[in-house]
This record gives sequence, structure tokens and C-alpha cells, in this order.
Amino acid sequence: DDNNIDNVVILTGDIHTSWASEIYRNPGSLVGDLFDRPLAAELVTPAVTSPGFPDGAAEVAGVLIPVVNPHIRYVEAKSRGFILVDVDRQRTQGEFYYAQSIESFDLRGQIDTSKTKVVAVKSGDSRIVEDLPPSRPRSLRTAVFHPPVPNSDEVMS
Repeated sequence: DDNNIDNVVILTGDIHTSWASEIYRNPGSLVGDLFDRPLAAELVTPAVTSPGFPDGAAEVAGVLIPVVNPHIRYVEAKSRGFILVDVDRQRTQGEFYYAQSIESFDLRGQIDTSKTKVVAVKSGDSRIVEDLPPSRPRSLRTAVFHPPVPNSDEVMS
């Protein structure tokens, strides 16, 4: 904030649960701060194999944590999975994907698409925007050999 940097996104993990939060200067006085611009956004990846909260506690935490902490925009405290982060000049997007099961050999590598959550932070703003469409797959492209990849608005035009 002191250096006027307005596009900070913190990527973290190791708490075995999924979170998307807005970071404010003084989180103790969020009622006032929620009307201010957040300093940054934080995306926390779930664990692939380590457990999150136990059954029952995970569902309660998912409801209560954002109520008590309104800067926390998304919590999924139980499911195992990963986050795909897609960054371009317009935004940073985090796509939370969850495994159907890590115990079942037949379901290995299968994603439970009903749980997928997409959040984004637009360039120049640290507010989290929810429920956007997932990124489209891209092949490896470099600016030296290929023109820029158009964004989704240009493709639909």
C-alpha cells in the first residue's frame, strides 16, 4: 500500500483447505475496511492427499467463517484437490478443483466438477470476483514466435 502497488495476489497453502480472501490493512476493524479497497487478495490451495476439517466441522466452518470474517470470500474446508492459477494482463484467476476420491483406484485422477469454484482478481483491483467460467486450455505460446492469445471477449466477438 505504501508503494501504491494495486495488483498483489498472494498464493499459499499448507493448511489443507481452500480459501479466497481479501487482505485489508486492519482486519480487526473490517466493518470500516470492507468499504475500502483491499490491499491484496489471497488464494489458498487445498491439499491433494492430506485431510482437511473432519466431517460436520467442515460444513459448519464453511458457513460460519465467512460470516465472522467477511473478508474471507470462499472457504471449502474438507475436499482434497488443487488450484489452477491463470494469470494474464487483465486478471489473476484461481480455479479450485476437487478430486472425486483419493481412496478409490477407479476414480483416481477424476475431478468432481460439481465442486469446482472459480474466483478472480482483476488487474488494478484486489477485490475477489466469484463464479466466473474456467479458463480455456492453451498450448505453450511465446511472444517471440506467436501472436498474443485473444481473451474470451475477443473470441466471442
